Amino acid sequence: MERQHDTLTVAIMAYQWLYRGLEWLYSRGARLYDPLVWLLFGSAWREWQTCALEDIAGECVLELGCGTGALSALLQPRARLVIGIDRSRAMLRQARRKQKAAVYLCADARALPLRSGTCSAILCTFPSGYILDPETANEVARVLSPGGNIVVVVAAKLTSWHPRYWPIRLLQRVLQASPATPLHMPALLDHPMLQGAWQHRTTPTGIVYVWIGTRIPEHVLG
Repeated sequence: MERQHDTLTVAIMAYQWLYRGLEWLYSRGARLYDPLVWLLFGSAWREWQTCALEDIAGECVLELGCGTGALSALLQPRARLVIGIDRSRAMLRQARRKQKAAVYLCADARALPLRSGTCSAILCTFPSGYILDPETANEVARVLSPGGNIVVVVAAKLTSWHPRYWPIRLLQRVLQASPATPLHMPALLDHPMLQGAWQHRTTPTGIVYVWIGTRIPEHVLG
């Protein structure tokens, strides 16, 4: 079990190293974030981010680590209220310029400024190491309403050999960011109120590893 958890940690930490290398994008370079992502990943990044949107719906949808708000417009038809949370004020400024209908808050996933049971669903795509923090699991379980889903797009493995995607192949080779089969990994968010499972989704450019959890009602555990 420890070895399986180490595999998951390596996959997520690989992306964390990538984010550290591009840390300046989250502050002074926030305006360049979307163009640079497109330059490096083309349409693949957005395909991977949106591969599990069908599992997201409800009165209130929360996106953890919303960045520049690129997914907010796609979440709008699936919820009456979309809330985006990110720790970067610069990224949130870009998000507010893009999407006026969503609500954006500067906060940490380990201390969400929301009432208990507020969210019908939560989406998180390519998170850094905070997703493994027990405090994040506690907060997710607290703000999710009973029966609500959390969908975490953890990692992706490129399968397209198109020359356009050579930067991704180079990054994956350097970072060794090709996780093992998710079915053999432990729960991503370890919390008694969250029951989840690993899935893989296939897109035109790759295989995406997704963890989907459901908030268990209190009376079920009682």
